[in-house]
Formats: sequence, structure tokens, C-alpha cells
Amino acid sequence: MPKRLSTRLIVNAGTTYLRLATTFVLGIFLTWFLIGRIGLEIFGLVSLAVGTFGFSQAIHHAIMGSLNREFAAAIASGDPELVSRTHTNALLVTLQGALIVVGLSAVFAALAWIGVFRVPEGHAWMHEALAVLFISDGVAVAIRLFLAPYRQALFGDRRVGLDNIFMVVNRVMYVASAVVVLGLAMPGAPMWARLMIYAAVLAVTSLADTAMAVALARRHIRGLRFNRAFIDRGMQREIRISCLQSGQHLILIDYGASFIGVLINLFFGVAYNGMWQIAIQIFGHGRLLAEGLLRGIDPIVTHLREGGRDAMIQQLMIRSIRYQLAIALPWTVLYVVFMEPILMLWVGRRLEKSHDLVEAAISVESAVATIGLLGTLCLGAMLFRVATRGVERSLYGMGFVSSYAWAAKYALAFTVASAALAFALGAPVWVSALAFMVIHVLYYDVIVLRAAHRVIGFPAGRAMARSVPPPVIASAILAVVLVLLRPVWPPLTLPWLLALLAVVGAVYAPLLVLVVAERDERRRVFDIGMRIIRRALVRRAPAP
Repeated sequence: MPKRLSTRLIVNAGTTYLRLATTFVLGIFLTWFLIGRIGLEIFGLVSLAVGTFGFSQAIHHAIMGSLNREFAAAIASGDPELVSRTHTNALLVTLQGALIVVGLSAVFAALAWIGVFRVPEGHAWMHEALAVLFISDGVAVAIRLFLAPYRQALFGDRRVGLDNIFMVVNRVMYVASAVVVLGLAMPGAPMWARLMIYAAVLAVTSLADTAMAVALARRHIRGLRFNRAFIDRGMQREIRISCLQSGQHLILIDYGASFIGVLINLFFGVAYNGMWQIAIQIFGHGRLLAEGLLRGIDPIVTHLREGGRDAMIQQLMIRSIRYQLAIALPWTVLYVVFMEPILMLWVGRRLEKSHDLVEAAISVESAVATIGLLGTLCLGAMLFRVATRGVERSLYGMGFVSSYAWAAKYALAFTVASAALAFALGAPVWVSALAFMVIHVLYYDVIVLRAAHRVIGFPAGRAMARSVPPPVIASAILAVVLVLLRPVWPPLTLPWLLALLAVVGAVYAPLLVLVVAERDERRRVFDIGMRIIRRALVRRAPAP
């Protein structure tokens, strides 16, 4: 792999992991804080309306993701007029998407207002609060979606670091709003009033990262201006088709959790929505941890495709499978081996002080066990998802999204139908996570790899045989070490958890170099290490 491409991937991954470290800590803290301050049921209510995997967010990310290739191709051409034409028509398409988000949010708000969603008895005010949360989330997402072409132009220009900054700003504002309004401000105010104020703040703060993206994009990218002379219905139709193809993939697969969350509410109530949100957060953290390694790969692949370097793309796709699993598997091993103490440290002790579980006739032990099982199955789904994520994003970057997106609607139908049938027959809540995992197995590991083989001749069998065993072997060794430590490790507190993470890093880092890395990668790591040592020695050498 050329050094320039490797350097760009390393820079993208580095800035992404700095962003992930920030958002990971903020997410862990926010869940811990809110469960202690507002209880599991209110936490589940908020998660149902404005969670990371909500319906409005699904449409937002689907349309944003579909614009990556459009802007990457326009910017790679070096033609400012094409950039302006793409930007003009993309703005009109995202305006249409924003109106759809507002309409969909209004529908869900109306359903909440008339009492379709399940809330605890004696808490009728939750219906109105849920309706307002749906509306505020829709308005916030619509604002960001309408102006998404500015941010996606920066991403298409391979400025992944700036995109990471926007995501950090957005997350910080979201967490700060929740902590201040729901936790610290107005301690004596009724919960419905705090939820209403939080809904308003959520809509206003959505402008923060969006305004920053607009200003920077207009400054750095030539031709990024709206021009009425470039309005082209044909181009808008092409962008809409691209949005539908990649959008149905993101909405129906990545956000199947939203549909499952609705089913869980209808059959089990908001307390179980809170448990599901915690499990999905475990899934999301593991997924982002692995996917952050290749964040920005699709615009890079688009530029490589424009340059006719298809062989380099295939090499990148093969290695991406190993890279992704090498990051995702240790997280899964750590969680599964230390599942109960980690959950007790994170949310269990907060639940012990909450009256919600008593009202819902659920013990703390049962709640932690349910979250643990849900989280384990979701992590299984995450592993299958990330294994071929690099292959899928490369296909998207090359313009072959239609080769795999067609199966998304069948995947959604299976997930929703199987979970609904199981719930109707009295099956426990973890069945939904099992359906979630099965879909990721079938969809990612089968359909994406077959599509890659069909459209570009990707050697799927050879790629899996080369890429899967090394991270599996390294993670198996880590699992043996953690299983041996589990009986003698002290009860988890925050310092002991940090010590455990240090042990995982100390054990797994050598395995990454010796077992997972290939020969040329080990040589490059060695060269980088020697360069750093030489520079340090030169700086310390006394001046003549």
C-alpha cells in the first residue's frame, strides 16, 4: 500500500479515535448520569424519541452518507462549476429530505399524543412529553440535514478531521443539554416541564456544529455556492436514487434497532426501552471503535477509482477485514468475560437506587442479566457488521451500492416480523437481539461479499482465509488471559477497570504486531519506532 495512502488512512484514523475517545466517555457518562437522575423509565422514554438509532437520525445519516460519493467525485474532477452544480442540486434534495423528517416526526408525535406508545400507569403526562420530544428531534435533525451538503463536501474533500470536530461539538452540546436541563437545573420542577425545556434546547443546539460546517466549507472548497442556473432535475433525480439505494441500506439495516425499540415499547414498556438502549449503546461503541479505523475510506476509494487504481482498492478491501476484526474482537472478549461487573459498575449501582424497577416488578439482578444478554447478542451482530464494513464502503465509493442495497428491505421484514411474532407468542425481550444478529450475519457476511465478487471479481474466499484467522487467534489468547484473571480480579471500581484496560492493552498490543500484522506492516511499525527513537536521541544529544 503506498505510503501517501497509508499516511492519509493513519491521519483519518487518528483524528477519528480522538473523537471516539471523547464521545465514548461522554456517552458512558451520560447514561450513568441520567439513569441516576431521572430513572430507567424516563431514560427509556427519551431514548425512544431521540436515541442515536432513532428514525429521524436514520434518514439523516442515510442521506448524508449518500452524498459522500457525489461530492468526492465532483471535487476529484477539479472543476469548480461541477462542484457548484452538485452542491446546488444536493441542497434541493436535502431540503426535500428535511421536510420528510419533519413529517415523519409529526406522525410519531401524533401517535404518542393519542397514547399509542406504552407508558407506566398513572403517568399519562409521558404521552405529551414523548410527542414534544419527537417533534424537537425532527426539527433538530431537519436543520442539520438541510445544510448537510456543506459538511459532506468537506468529507468528500477527505477532510475527515474537520468532520470529526463537528461530531464532537454536536455530541458535547447534546450531553451538556441533557445534563444541565434533565439533571442539574430546576431540581424541583416536574419532569414533564424539564422534558419540554430539553426538547426546545435540543432543537436550538443543533445549529452549533452545522453553522461551523457551513462557514468552513464555503471557505475551503472552490465552487461551493448555490447557483440557480445550475438547477438540474436530472441530477436531482440521480442524487435521490443514490440516496434511496444507500439510504435503504442504512435505514433498514443499521437502524433496524429503531423498529425493534418500538416493538419493545409496545410489548414491554419504557423500562425495557431503557435496557435496550444500554445494549444498543454497547453495540454502537464496539461498532464505532472498529469502524473508526477506516472512517473516510469511501471518498478515498472514489478518488482512487477516478485515478484507475482498482488493484489498490482490492488490496485495501482485503486488509480492511483483518483491521476491523482486530479492533472489534478484543472489545467483545473483554465485555463477555467481565460482563456482570462492568454492567454493575456502569448502571447496576444506579439502578439499585431507582424506584422504577420496583414499580415495573423487575429486580436489579434480572435487569442487569437482561442487559448483559442483549448486549452480548448485539456485539455478535456488531462483529459480523464490521468484518465486511470496509468491503461495503469500498463498493459504495466505487458506485456499486445497488449491488448489495437491494436486500435491505428483506432484512428489515425478517427482523421486524420475527421479533413481533416472538413477542406475540410470549418470548423474552432478548429474542429481538437474536433477530438483529441473524440479519447482520446474513446481510454483511454473505450478500456484501457476494456482491463484491460479482461486480469487481473480489476474491472473497481468499480474503476471508487470509484476514480472519490472525485476529481470531490473537483474541483467543487474550480471552484465555482474561478468563484466568476473572476469579482473582478485585471487584470493579473505576480505578480497577482502568487497570484492567491497561492489562488488555499490554497483552493485546504485542499480539497485534506479532500475530495480526503482516510482514510489511511489522517492518513499517519497526521503522516508525526507530525513527522516533533516533529523533529523541538527537534532541537529547548535547550541542557541540
